[in-house]
Amino acid sequence: MEISVPHPYKQALVAFGATLFFMIGSFFVPSGTFAWLVSGAMLLFYIVLNAAIAIFSVNFFKYFQQSLVAFGALVVGTALLATATSGLSIKDPSHSYRTIYIVLIFGFLTLLALSFLIRSVVDFLNSKDKKERNG
Repeated sequence: MEISVPHPYKQALVAFGATLFFMIGSFFVPSGTFAWLVSGAMLLFYIVLNAAIAIFSVNFFKYFQQSLVAFGALVVGTALLATATSGLSIKDPSHSYRTIYIVLIFGFLTLLALSFLIRSVVDFLNSKDKKERNG
């Protein structure tokens, strides 16, 4: 049974669109850091969604490569959008959003590696099961 897996670029576009939608709300919030909060939340949304969907991809390595490119573009895009919306730089030492971005990047790589591990174990067990049924 094949499951249709959405392309990582489409997932990133959905996450970026949600970021744009919620950034509009940042104009009505007096906090200057709300845009960075939305940016981090949408990155986390992409990370969890992408890692969960990666388990069902047909060609994991191609999916992994496309996910890395899409995530990199999403990180840069949301950071630029949050900077433009809030007026605060990611280099501002009084805010910890640079640290949050670093944690999100490592979290993305960790969850993708975990999904690869899960996929590898399932494939291995399926092949062993198929061998025992046939032989």
